[in-house]
Parts: sequence; C-alpha cells; structure tokens
Amino acid sequence: MRHIVKTEGLTKQFGRQHAVRDVSLAISEGCVYGLLGPNGAGKTTVLKMLVGLLRPTSGTIELFGEPWQRQQLARVGTLIETPGLYNHLTGRENLQVHQRLLRLPKQRVDEVLRIVGLSEVNPHKKTAAYSLGMKQRLGIAIALLNQPKLLILDEPTNGLDPMGIREMRSLIHSFTEQGMTVILSSHILSEVEQIVQEVGIINRGQLQYQGTLQDLKKLGSEKDDLESLFMRYIEESGEGRVG
Repeated sequence: MRHIVKTEGLTKQFGRQHAVRDVSLAISEGCVYGLLGPNGAGKTTVLKMLVGLLRPTSGTIELFGEPWQRQQLARVGTLIETPGLYNHLTGRENLQVHQRLLRLPKQRVDEVLRIVGLSEVNPHKKTAAYSLGMKQRLGIAIALLNQPKLLILDEPTNGLDPMGIREMRSLIHSFTEQGMTVILSSHILSEVEQIVQEVGIINRGQLQYQGTLQDLKKLGSEKDDLESLFMRYIEESGEGRVG
C-alpha cells in the first residue's frame, strides 16, 4: 500500500517545551485516517506542520511519495481549527474569492456548494449569520475547491447536530470513494469508529499507537469500542482529557 503521508521523527518545540516529539506517521493512500488524542496532545500542531503553517524543529515530511515542498499543497485541501471566512460576504462570494485566486472554473463553486449541502441556502445571507455548522460546511467546501487528493479536516463536526454529523459521515465516505485520502481529527470517538480505517493515537506530543482500526480492536476484548481502547492508551501514557 502506497503511503500518501509519511513523517520521520517529526518534532516541534516552542522554546523548551515539546508540543510534538518524534512522531512518525504512515498514512495509506485512499483511506480515512483518524488522528486522535486529548486536548493539547499535539494533533493540530502535527496537522499544521503537514500543510506548512508551522515549520518542524526537526524531522522530515513526505507527501505523495516525495519530500515536502510547498507546491504539493496545490493537491491538498485543509480545514484546520475554524474556517477563515469573510463574514461580510455570502457563502458563494467567499468561495468565489478562492476560486479566482486558484484560477479555477466558475462552475466549481456550484459543485462544492452542492457537495456540502449549502446550495439551497439563501444566496443573500452573509456568513456572519451562518450557524457554526454551516460555517464548518463552507470551510470544507473551500477545502474541496481544488479537487484535492489529500483532505485534512480538524474537528469537522464542530457545531453539527446529530443529523448533520450523520451527513458529514456520508460525505467523508464519498470522498474516499472518489480516490481521496482524508486525515480526520475528532473528539467524537463513536463517530470516528464508523468512518476511519487507520488510527493514530497521540498523547503529550508522542505517538502511542498507529495502525488499522481492525488491528487496534484485536488488542482489546470483544466488548471494547474505540473509546475504551483509546482511553487505555491515554491512561498508560499519562492522563488526558478527550478532545
């Protein structure tokens, strides 16, 4: 299986403090990879290094089988933390800003609005009036504009109700069916369990487990779900709060 993302010894220090220490990821092409960990474990720091928002203190990153280069980001879509939106513009206008910057066909705006379920929203509604869930969907639409081969989603279900979470699950499944690889960070472990094929568990900046969800479950009993297995790794490596 080809690895679309590989890191070796990835480390990030802020002063004397290690946010991430010696993380070596191997993420298979075409899968949904769940990056899990408590609040402050280093998940977002790892994702930011993958897309060039932070520079590693040490270690290496490979994307698409080659050493990391900024040009590769043309094939990557990202939603990390909260979407960066122009609140005085409509959802369509926000997308058009990015569409023009990326020099993409105009019809791509309509395509991504339809994909994320925002095509029926009042076209005059400013994003300042969007719910948190609608803003998340718009952020994903922006990430999809360039038809990425790798999609990185940090807590994409923030602000979604149970129906919205179910729809997001179907949406993510549809991405992999189109040949996309998805890296997903989420604290809703029951939902992650229904989406991912591979898992990385990180705590206190260090990778505690990496492998398939199926192999992880083999390490527990028949009664163990992802949350109980996750908590076992977190407790063994130091207490943490899920997030």
